[in-house]
Amino acid sequence: MLAKLGPLDPGQVADLRPYFDRVPDPRSRRGRWYSLTAILLVCACAVVAGAEYRRARQVGCEGLG
Repeated sequence: MLAKLGPLDPGQVADLRPYFDRVPDPRSRRGRWYSLTAILLVCACAVVAGAEYRRARQVGCEGLG
C-alpha cells in the first residue's frame, strides 16, 4: 500500500521524537545505554514493519521496563 503513495515530502512526515521525549523513563539512571526516545523510535519502526509483541519479547525487549 505504501508503494502506491509514492515518496513523501518532508512536510508530510510526522516526527515522533517530540512525543516520545515526553514519556517518563521508568529505568534507573545507572546502566542506561540508550535513551528511551531512541528505544521507542526503534520499536515504532518495528511495529510499522510488521513486528508483533510476542516476537519483541523473544528478542529481549521484556526487560526494558
